[in-house]
Amino acid sequence: MKLSCCHYGPMDHQAGARSRLARAIVVLALCPLLLLYGTACSLFAGSRQNISVNSDPAGAKVVIAGMPVGNTPLQYQIRKNEEAMITVSKEGYDSATGVTSTSLSTLGILDIIGGCIFLLPFFGLLAPGAYEQEPNNFYFSLNQND
Repeated sequence: MKLSCCHYGPMDHQAGARSRLARAIVVLALCPLLLLYGTACSLFAGSRQNISVNSDPAGAKVVIAGMPVGNTPLQYQIRKNEEAMITVSKEGYDSATGVTSTSLSTLGILDIIGGCIFLLPFFGLLAPGAYEQEPNNFYFSLNQND
């Protein structure tokens, strides 16, 4: 009499093949998503950042990129990938101006590094999230008119 402990019938082989195929499909479906979300980070980062504008004396009118946005002290959101001119003025005082500058953010640097490996992350550099504005805190000391 012959004993067999590991005999698989035709149905067992088909079930195993289907299981392996299902796992392969899941892995193939997840790989592009992992590459997209894991390497092109800037595509999913926010497009705006907060800046704060303060002045001495307080209550000065703030104009950003030609648009009046409020009075100091002020928190305002600007686009990360566009430089902005900030003008502060108050009656009886000389106006003052400051300009933000755009630089590559940490996410933008990661997109460059990832792009050297996968190419896909280079698309993140097209998004505002790849950049940041500096400085993000402005303080203006206004001089009284003569």
